[in-house]
Amino acid sequence: MEPIKVDNCQQASKQASKQRQSGIELLRIFAAMGVVILHYNNGMMGGGMKYAAFGSANSILLYILEAFCVAAVNIFVLINGYFDLRSNRRDLIKPIKLIVQVMLFNLAYYLLRVVIGHIDLSISHIIGSMIPANWFIILYCALYMVSPFLNITLNQITMKEYHVLLGIAVGIFSFYPMVVDNLEIWTGKVWMGLSSIGMYGSEYGYTIVNFVLMYIIGAYLQRFGWKISKPCLLIAFALNTMLLVVWGLTDTYLGHKEILAWEYCSTFVVFEAVVTFLLFSKLKFQNRMINKLAKASLCVYLVHIYFLPHLRIKEIILMNSPGITLAHLTLCVLVIYAFAYVVNLVYLVITCPFYEKIEEIWPQHSYNLGNRKEC
Repeated sequence: MEPIKVDNCQQASKQASKQRQSGIELLRIFAAMGVVILHYNNGMMGGGMKYAAFGSANSILLYILEAFCVAAVNIFVLINGYFDLRSNRRDLIKPIKLIVQVMLFNLAYYLLRVVIGHIDLSISHIIGSMIPANWFIILYCALYMVSPFLNITLNQITMKEYHVLLGIAVGIFSFYPMVVDNLEIWTGKVWMGLSSIGMYGSEYGYTIVNFVLMYIIGAYLQRFGWKISKPCLLIAFALNTMLLVVWGLTDTYLGHKEILAWEYCSTFVVFEAVVTFLLFSKLKFQNRMINKLAKASLCVYLVHIYFLPHLRIKEIILMNSPGITLAHLTLCVLVIYAFAYVVNLVYLVITCPFYEKIEEIWPQHSYNLGNRKEC
């Protein structure tokens, strides 16, 4: 009998499931949910913090949730560093898939609004909706492409050398920019050119610099780990969260233009990502359902923004009931994740055959830097 043939998408899925650690996959799920919570709170998106009266019970709840979830994006990148250090092979189709997915989701949402009658159909709007202006996806693709070159160094240096690298990287790309940003806030002056990130400052960590920093940290945890007990990690997480809450409340109380406690490059946000990852990495178990659900984490990130204007967040927040707010937020997160999971399945069914054809036509769609020393 001839061996049963398995299509590329199924085969890749099976190989990935064998390697997945359910503790870390659970962290992916919570990180995706964390992004939804952050944008639920965001004054320019969901508006939670904008509508909650400062000092109210609702306000305190949202600040605590913000502190719990603020490291979500950093966690995603750290996980990539943890796993991508293992291989110097990169599939050139992968970034294309991600960018196309952003374009198609934007287009689908635009056409849905046209069908409902919220907006009119126009060529210019169609073109505009398909521009993949998604900072996370663009930076992730950039990091994905250059990371094998980082791996060559990160796989070769000794632990002592790695410690020096981490000290320098955290010092000049996290701690120093954090100090500069706070200096500007407290002095009321803009010190252009003083930041180590760029001419216009740290951009609150929305940069490839912060992605590389988190990648380096994730790669370190892959190679050497960090032996620290769960009680110590829990205490560290609790203290760090309390600091972020107090810091955020202080910034708001003093009328600061930005809440710098939440910037992704902040040393305390970076620290929270590391501690959270270490806590979940201690969960040694396998669960197929968790592994499957985690595959929708990126889709959650892409589709949740379409829900935010329709969640009646303002009405809920103005009730000033923490119980109702928490219940509403929890329900929103769960419904969005469930919807994204279904959308992801449908999307894969539709697009997998198409990408399989591209792989057949373009056999050299990946590159490998060679037989370097790998973990």
